[in-house]
Amino acid sequence: MISADVRGGRAPGHRRAVVFGILAVGWAAALVVYLTAAPPGSSADDVEGTKQYLYQMERVGGKANSFASGVRLWFDALWHGRRLAGTLAFLTLVAAGGYLFSTLPLPASSDAAEGDGGSSP
Repeated sequence: MISADVRGGRAPGHRRAVVFGILAVGWAAALVVYLTAAPPGSSADDVEGTKQYLYQMERVGGKANSFASGVRLWFDALWHGRRLAGTLAFLTLVAAGGYLFSTLPLPASSDAAEGDGGSSP
């Protein structure tokens, strides 16, 4: 009987080595970003957080505009400083999991399991 990994053309340890490589590179990059990130500073000219700005936004665009602006600011913050390190670590896990899922061996088809002699239609 041939194992599923060998039948798929990959050595049994190949998937594990690729996953460990993805994790090592991604987490090393996240660690470098975390250690070299500048501490978060408060900008004196940051108008987007003031009560007057939020009031004007809600007045002009409604609650949906205020919510959308908050989501945009949150998403923008993921790509700067130490939060970027967390984002990289999470995306590394997603990439490694996606690779593992996409390289799972497929189950044997029912035609091959019945043993029809290997003849094809």
